[in-house]
Amino acid sequence: MFPEKTFDTGEVKINYAESPASGAPMLLLHGLTSAWQNHWTTIMPRLTPDWHIVACDFRGHGKSGRVADEYGFVDYARDTAALLSARFSAPTVIIGHSLGAVTALIVAAQAPQLVRAIVLLDPPLFLRNRPMSSMVGAHFWFTFVYNVLKSSKSYEEIFAKCRAAQPKADEAMIRAQADQIYALDIGTVATALHDHVMSGLDLEKCLQTITCPALLMRGDWSSGAAMDENDAAFVRANLANVIDIKMPNANHSFYAEQTDLTMEHVQKFLDTV
Repeated sequence: MFPEKTFDTGEVKINYAESPASGAPMLLLHGLTSAWQNHWTTIMPRLTPDWHIVACDFRGHGKSGRVADEYGFVDYARDTAALLSARFSAPTVIIGHSLGAVTALIVAAQAPQLVRAIVLLDPPLFLRNRPMSSMVGAHFWFTFVYNVLKSSKSYEEIFAKCRAAQPKADEAMIRAQADQIYALDIGTVATALHDHVMSGLDLEKCLQTITCPALLMRGDWSSGAAMDENDAAFVRANLANVIDIKMPNANHSFYAEQTDLTMEHVQKFLDTV
């Protein structure tokens, strides 16, 4: 397990883990409702021999601090840029999944001096012109999490609701899910459910501003991924230096379910930057 540390952005305290400084800097950014501890377990061990890795918990997630209602993409990006500025002295490769991928885009656009390259794992770019409810699986999960948090006053209540929702699941799975939900601020999912997560973000301008190399890896919308072909075409039309790879029969979590193939593509890209 990597040692955890805390960084104060001036707005909120960010929890992060850090590997030994065995190479160039890399930042890993998790998805909405996750945390570094349960998001990167299959990928971090493959990267640590060659990279100096920091993996953080976004505000409102894991062990990081909470805020009032500021849980939009631009808020997460502001924290990320502050962490990069404080922790690394050289431009950094950012690998982000979902929320983390959009955050990587914003940081690369707004603070290009901090970013060497970005790897975007299924960013939810459907949100540029569709509501959260159009991604049925994600909307169901966020609604469940919101209702559990709203109606629970203790960890035990959260655990009981997770158990009731999946009576046949094994104990370890229910415990992990309850731990994950317990570590969330309800505002993180409320912002997404209310379609406010894109507030303040001009995605087209953001993409057009980015100059660093980018790898976009995406799944299949019909299989539960967060982009469709129109979204991918939008990225290619506006992001100058991007490689677009569609994973076969892949859902939103392909990085965990097809780890070998994902890392094959990621490593090939990293070798060029």
